[in-house]
Amino acid sequence: MIGEMNTHTSTPGRLQFVAGGIEKSDIQGNVVNMFENLSREIQEEIGIDLTNSNVVSRVTSKYVIHWQAIALVYLIELSIDSHELKLHYDSFETKLHSESIIPEFSSIVFVHARRISEFLKNDQRSKLDFLPKVLEQLSEELIQ
Repeated sequence: MIGEMNTHTSTPGRLQFVAGGIEKSDIQGNVVNMFENLSREIQEEIGIDLTNSNVVSRVTSKYVIHWQAIALVYLIELSIDSHELKLHYDSFETKLHSESIIPEFSSIVFVHARRISEFLKNDQRSKLDFLPKVLEQLSEELIQ
């Protein structure tokens, strides 16, 4: 799943992963709690609680990418299918609108692992710099 950035963001229309920077609340002593950061960003952007085992089956750190800073990429495997995730996101989006909050994503995009190359070739929307490389590498790992 990828999000298309909403019109009020700094990169409207760009496709990217759920993402965010480190906040003061993520720092505990001299350590950055990446799970806390990831949990907050996932909750804020798509309304998923990473501690809910009925929805999330596994969270795995996958890549470290040097991109204007360091980007950590995690694979979040869900216990729900894409249809259930879409229903969940639609409900989350409705909740945000009812609270007068504009969602960060204008839409979510699902890409099947076996169709990543086709997606990258045919989808002309702007993409986060390292999104294609991460998707291609992930595709290779998931298809094996």
